[in-house]
Amino acid sequence: MRLIPQFQHSEIGMLFSPILAIALFSGNKLSRKQALIIPMAIMLISDYFIGYYNIGLMISVYFCFLLASLLGKKYAFLGVIISPIIHFIITDFAVWYFMDWYPKTLIGLYECYVMALPFLKNMIIGTMGYSVIFFGLYELSKTIIWKIKKSFSYILLQ
Repeated sequence: MRLIPQFQHSEIGMLFSPILAIALFSGNKLSRKQALIIPMAIMLISDYFIGYYNIGLMISVYFCFLLASLLGKKYAFLGVIISPIIHFIITDFAVWYFMDWYPKTLIGLYECYVMALPFLKNMIIGTMGYSVIFFGLYELSKTIIWKIKKSFSYILLQ
């Protein structure tokens, strides 16, 4: 999703990506090492093609995905709402601090957060939607696999 230019640069597409949901899902279903590596690898590869940006801002963004992976281990459901908010608070503070887009005052920080509200909305919607898809498909596949195993067991016992 991050690599589709028409989607990436549209109003709805900005931050309407699956990466937070992937981090939460990975944290919940995979080993800790895998859960931390997968979102980082996705970000590094996509940033390679999109282009790297301010290192301080990149560190804050990547840190938020690591937090989401850790949060997903025990609190995946709660993480669907909390992760985008944490991401919003940390990364938009980093935008204000590291970039020259806003004055380095409380008013500038306030403006930065206000201007980022549409991104927060998209990130919450994207994280919710993709989380439903990932966790739902996972549970559906478990059910299908269980039914197939049960069918094969029944056939073999006949």
